[in-house]
Amino acid sequence: MTPQEFLNKIIPLAVKDSENTKIPASLTIAQAILESGWGKSSLTQKYNNLFGIKGKGVKCATFEYISGKKIDCTGEFKAYPDWESSVADHSSLFLRLARYKNLVGCQDYKTACRNVQADGYATAPDYADMLIRIIEQYELYRYDGKNKKNQVKTYTVKRGDSWWKIAEEQLGDGKRYAELAKFNGTSYTCVIYPGQIIKLPL
Repeated sequence: MTPQEFLNKIIPLAVKDSENTKIPASLTIAQAILESGWGKSSLTQKYNNLFGIKGKGVKCATFEYISGKKIDCTGEFKAYPDWESSVADHSSLFLRLARYKNLVGCQDYKTACRNVQADGYATAPDYADMLIRIIEQYELYRYDGKNKKNQVKTYTVKRGDSWWKIAEEQLGDGKRYAELAKFNGTSYTCVIYPGQIIKLPL
């Protein structure tokens, strides 16, 4: 799975979940990226556990930071039937435990990242900084919808679509195909494929 394929799959799940739970989508996406290694961890591939959430299920090798030192250990983690269940349980954890209440409705992604570390989600000393770098590199804050400026509308590519066709149908002007491609950080000469998520200028 490529990073883009991972984003195409996780973004709609995180955005939908955020609408119901008020947990910032950017935080959910960034944690999924970091905790699962872009979906390549064995915990994700075998058990759909995107966030390294512990609980009765399966035992896997892991590590913790104790007094600033990285220590290898074994932990017991939850297993899920699919990614949607993993995302839902991730938010359920935040809603269920009082120490995470500062994440609900948080409108600043940097604050959310620092809070989740301070709340004890992970022991890595630079956990918040890693999440912030991921969010900023991939502009994940655009999915939080805290205001019109940061909101983003998306379109899922269908078979037979082209940059021109999407621009014509979604933006009302096929001549904006180059602008649309540039908005997505690429060129209109690049191939798009079914299932790919395209960001649309508002």
